[in-house]
Formats: sequence, structure tokens, C-alpha cells
Amino acid sequence: MTKEEKKELRKCFNLNKKLAISHADCSRRFDNLLIEHWKEHYSEKDIDPIIDTLDYGTSNITFEDFMEYMNEKCSPHKSCQNQK
Repeated sequence: MTKEEKKELRKCFNLNKKLAISHADCSRRFDNLLIEHWKEHYSEKDIDPIIDTLDYGTSNITFEDFMEYMNEKCSPHKSCQNQK
């Protein structure tokens, strides 16, 4: 490994480490807000467009789409209903 490659590898490693910490913190806050409002997490309702966007990064729904999916599957401040 060249000196430049090692430098780039270290840079990417440190950035990935920083992003992982930030992502874990944001995910915990996000999950807590979901549970507080809808009493369930989107993964419990298997809402694929949300899962694909937030868990896998393979879709790109908007926040408005997210809210629509959550409200369609769950009544705010109540247990989720098995709809659709």
C-alpha cells in the first residue's frame, strides 16, 4: 500500500467512524419520536418504501411521503391498525 493510499484509507475510515456514530445517535432519536407519536416503528408495519429509503438507501421517498405512509398505517397516539 502506498503512502497516499494509506492516507486515503485512514481518511475514509475516520469519516465512516464519525458517520456511524452520528447515524446511530440520529436513529435513536428518530426511533424514539416514532414510538412516542405512533406507538410503533415503521419496520413493525413492514412499510417497504420507508424501509428501502431509511434502512437500505435504495429508495428516495420524501418526508411528506413518509408522513403519509405512517398516517395511513398508524393512527397518531394510538396503536397501529392493520390497514392494507
